[in-house]
Amino acid sequence: SRLPPSPQSVSTSIKFPGSLNLGMAYVIGKNTTVSLEADWTQWSDFHDLQIDFQNPAIPDSNKVTAWQDSWAYRIGFEQKIGKWAVQSGYYYDNTPQPAVDTGPLLADNDRTGYTFGFSYGTEKFGFNVSDLYLKVKNRTTPFPNTDGFYGTYKDETVNIAIASLRFAF
Repeated sequence: SRLPPSPQSVSTSIKFPGSLNLGMAYVIGKNTTVSLEADWTQWSDFHDLQIDFQNPAIPDSNKVTAWQDSWAYRIGFEQKIGKWAVQSGYYYDNTPQPAVDTGPLLADNDRTGYTFGFSYGTEKFGFNVSDLYLKVKNRTTPFPNTDGFYGTYKDETVNIAIASLRFAF
């Protein structure tokens, strides 16, 4: 079913999937750390997205999904130089959503992420500055498609910069 063209009050609930996260860090010498992580998410538990409209004149919507379990992989590095540290990382996240299930409500795809940051810290004070550059692949829907929308979804890139400050008393 299609969503109404104007704003409406709705309710929904989502059962979040289970996950298994495996990771390790290895310290080389005293100042270099390498970390590896693999995350499995049980997206196959996400069977549908039920949208219940409060207006009885609008039929409820039930978006049935065919999501599959997926893996994400990460690697990170940290180099300490006195009270300073430089961090970098990479990750690859497989989409759980098959192309036939892609639509304007839920359009997901594989993505790669690159991180870079630096920090300074003492026992009483510290700060951290970091950036995540996320590259999302374009996604073209096949025919037939569960939503009935055909086209290419372009998320392309996301850039998230973060700064934090820490004081200890």
